[in-house]
Amino acid sequence: MLISTEGLILNHTLLGEDDLIVKILTKELGLVSFFVKRAKKSKIKKYLQPLMNVSVSLKHKKNQNLQYIKDIELQSIPNEILINYKKRNC
Repeated sequence: MLISTEGLILNHTLLGEDDLIVKILTKELGLVSFFVKRAKKSKIKKYLQPLMNVSVSLKHKKNQNLQYIKDIELQSIPNEILINYKKRNC
């Protein structure tokens, strides 16, 4: 079943050399873990940082612990420190 929802990225864990497991707190499904293949070389790597507010399209399977992201878009960056270099180095 294809679901589109908003969520907040909580953390990510490196699996092997290039893959990631990302935990996202979503509005519709609650806490969901995602498997992202070749995340370090992927275009979506920039969206997978903690505290990013994202919109996610996913194929949800109830029997699986790890879901797969079909599409992800950045909604907002909640903290200016993440994007302001001068405040970051104070």
